[in-house]
Amino acid sequence: MQLITKEIERQLIANWRNRSEAAEHKPPLKLFTPWGANTWLISEMNGDDNDLLFGLCDLGMGSPELGYVSHQELCDI
Repeated sequence: MQLITKEIERQLIANWRNRSEAAEHKPPLKLFTPWGANTWLISEMNGDDNDLLFGLCDLGMGSPELGYVSHQELCDI
């Protein structure tokens, strides 16, 4: 299943390459599960490994976290 368009992928990779402490990237990608409370706001994609995404991950348990998630694992959901 394709979750990310080429345009959004380019923006995610550009955000990854332009990382700095001063940079505040708005997440160009929001993913969610319609049957639950899971939501991912993805702001960056590793340009060297397109499977590695970074963003806010909320699994609906009351403790959202910034971190990394696998693109393939999201496709498998």
